[in-house]
Amino acid sequence: MIIILYSVIILILFIIINQYLTIKENYLTYFLPFYTVESKPLRNFYINDDYNKNFFKHKLNYEVFSFLGSKKNPQSNFLKQFSKRLLSKSNIVQSNYIELDNDEIVLEKLNENKNAMSMITIPTYLDYAKDNNNLNISLLSNLYSSYLLVLTKLKYNINSLNEINSDTKIGIFKNNTINNFYQKLFTDMNKSIKNIKIYNTLKELQDSLLNDENEVIIYFSELPSSSLDELIQSDYESQVIILPFDLSSKISSIFFKKNDYAKIGYFDLNKIEGKYLPKKFGDYYYFMFKPTIKLLKINQYLVCNKHLNKKVVRDVFSYIFEYRKSYNDGSYIIENIEPNYDLIKYIPFHPEVLKVFREKGYITNI
Repeated sequence: MIIILYSVIILILFIIINQYLTIKENYLTYFLPFYTVESKPLRNFYINDDYNKNFFKHKLNYEVFSFLGSKKNPQSNFLKQFSKRLLSKSNIVQSNYIELDNDEIVLEKLNENKNAMSMITIPTYLDYAKDNNNLNISLLSNLYSSYLLVLTKLKYNINSLNEINSDTKIGIFKNNTINNFYQKLFTDMNKSIKNIKIYNTLKELQDSLLNDENEVIIYFSELPSSSLDELIQSDYESQVIILPFDLSSKISSIFFKKNDYAKIGYFDLNKIEGKYLPKKFGDYYYFMFKPTIKLLKINQYLVCNKHLNKKVVRDVFSYIFEYRKSYNDGSYIIENIEPNYDLIKYIPFHPEVLKVFREKGYITNI
């Protein structure tokens, strides 16, 4: 019995000491079991002090750059998560995520900082470009789609976009693409809208609809969206409805000619968490087995300062090219990253991205 007890004590001590002395290797550590072996390569290894050098240095990217996000724009959350996943799946060793006050400051800093990249939409870029010449912004890649959400309540009897008029009380979100787009949106829809109120946060905007401060609220969002889910769950009377982006054929044709970066997208309303379906209003009826709604969508784009290090540009774009399908299960589906004229005429691609496209066979003549 005493022998067994001693054996158990010795085993426990062995395990503790072993864990204490274990040394874990990483890529900066070399394992050299045969120092005394007379081998020219091994001798050179020590003579040249190679054991103090990083074997992977020629493969890893040590350039430090910054992602610029906005505190008040919820869509910057994607950029924050993107920066983390990039480090785990690419050759890039370090990046910084800097959170600025709003989208306008983000664009200013992006244009000034040679080591920066961020995320924008075409309307936001065009609005900024109106008052700023000699922009230093280049396109790096297409990202996910944002959908135009036009929300109202059944009791207001606004059953389509056509029924919004100059007297309709409308709320929009300041730190969102809609702030750069709503005037053009209504003009191209042949509508004169006067009663607009702008909100600094998405929560304030959504509360304005729930509290009857506005009859309609409008903003762009990824879908599915946790903020939309929360709004629907807070709508205890099931009054809130999402209006489809349906225009007359004539107005629709003109609208998409003037806004060729915008497309029609479709969303399954069953993906909203909370009791939204069924919903019937005007000519529209959505239920569990007919849940698809027609919406306007625009893309989010990853952009960078045109002077950003070429190797950083290549590594970031290569990561997106290789791992874009890993985003297919959530709200941030990256559908296509191929070059197209409708996009290039607004923001020029960074030259290094065009080189990668050519290497991959997407471009045959530049």
